[in-house]
Amino acid sequence: FLSVCLNPVFSKELMGKGLAIQPISGVITSPVNGKILTVAKTKHAIGIKSEDGLEILLHFGIDTVKLEGKPFKILVQKDQKVKNGEKIAEIDLSMIKKANLDDSIILAITNTQDIINKLDVTTGDIKSGEVCATAVLKNSEIKTAINSSESNLGEKILKAVGGKDNISGLTHCATRLRFTLKDNSIPNTKKIQNIKGVLGVSKAGGQYQVVIGQNVADIYDEIMAKIGSDLNNDTSQ
Repeated sequence: FLSVCLNPVFSKELMGKGLAIQPISGVITSPVNGKILTVAKTKHAIGIKSEDGLEILLHFGIDTVKLEGKPFKILVQKDQKVKNGEKIAEIDLSMIKKANLDDSIILAITNTQDIINKLDVTTGDIKSGEVCATAVLKNSEIKTAINSSESNLGEKILKAVGGKDNISGLTHCATRLRFTLKDNSIPNTKKIQNIKGVLGVSKAGGQYQVVIGQNVADIYDEIMAKIGSDLNNDTSQ
């Protein structure tokens, strides 16, 4: 990532290899031909699967989930096919700046481990439609980065954070489970980071955040099915 990206989830490549772009325009275009995988409920992120199998997350600004979608206008929906250069969103950059937040556009390839050997990034000024990065794919068959039905990922995470009795709140954003725990000393962070399917752990704003990737909503649903809906937190961020 370019130095402009200070959020550790991205700068430490917990979400996979990628790059950060400092925008001069609020027009967001698709970087690839592909299909929309996800659209965050707070409109601050879009997931795209390219024709080559890259699972790309476009994250609009840093910590912009707290703006509750106000700066963002999404022009696509889940499962819609898109082409490289097609307009998919509009962002009010001035609103993000007024909130004293970073307006960098983050592009992360969330299935990096299974599909990419390396990512060559071009730095400097880039115009829309120009190549800013080239991914060198592995020769082996492309595999899904996370298969929750086979790994019981939600169940493993739930147990590792101390179970239902240690959770007072749970939400999710585009890539992370956001736990509010009663006792933050219970989770073994190193053990959680070693669970297959977990990309990393981050602690911020009083939350214990487990980085999953673009199928985070499925893992959230799996956990909620086990702990019930009595946490009063059924609105995903």
